[in-house]
Amino acid sequence: MQTLGVIKNMTSAGALAPRRFAVFTATDGVVAQAAGAANEKLAGVVGVIGTLVAGERVDIALDQIQTLEAGAAFAPGS
Repeated sequence: MQTLGVIKNMTSAGALAPRRFAVFTATDGVVAQAAGAANEKLAGVVGVIGTLVAGERVDIALDQIQTLEAGAAFAPGS
């Protein structure tokens, strides 16, 4: 059984895939899916449901060990 820990409900800036990193946007309380840019500020991990469009509410896990899904292939150790 997974312990979810601290969850914060935020607003999505667009589609968010489940179990991916979310980052803060310039708007308070709004998160977007991480794209890997160096200047992104990590908010947490998107919950098991995700969102389809901007403006939907989404759960973001802020602590504990969370299951992540890689958005693309990556080299071991990177």
